[in-house]
Amino acid sequence: MRVSHEIASAGSRGEAHLVQKCSFCGSSFNASIVSSVPWSADNGVEEPQTLAVLECRGCEPASWQAAQGWTATSEAGHDMEDVDLSEGEWADYDEEGDVAVTVLAVSTGVASGSGAAGGAAAGGGGGKKGKKKGR
Repeated sequence: MRVSHEIASAGSRGEAHLVQKCSFCGSSFNASIVSSVPWSADNGVEEPQTLAVLECRGCEPASWQAAQGWTATSEAGHDMEDVDLSEGEWADYDEEGDVAVTVLAVSTGVASGSGAAGGAAAGGGGGKKGKKKGR
């Protein structure tokens, strides 16, 4: 799911960020990103933080994984695109800024919410000499 990518919902006038149909029962379901917040290691908070609030219709998220598509910004201010956090850590070197950029101990989870926001994806982790932010 990406904030910038919306799909028309079948049988509806609305759009969602994820639209799928169950191959077993044939029911359709969708999920939309209601809000998202960039995560930064610079804020000093080591507790899990909410990265996105989802509105889910006909489904309930059970897990979430930080995979590809992240952006890491070095202390020198240079962005490194398409960072893959699926292994739980990532490291590279910013040659322009002459600084190492690492993201360590990435963990993710899903917490159920109430009301229109069906679930909140939370993530956390530590970074040295860098920060990460979602798209």
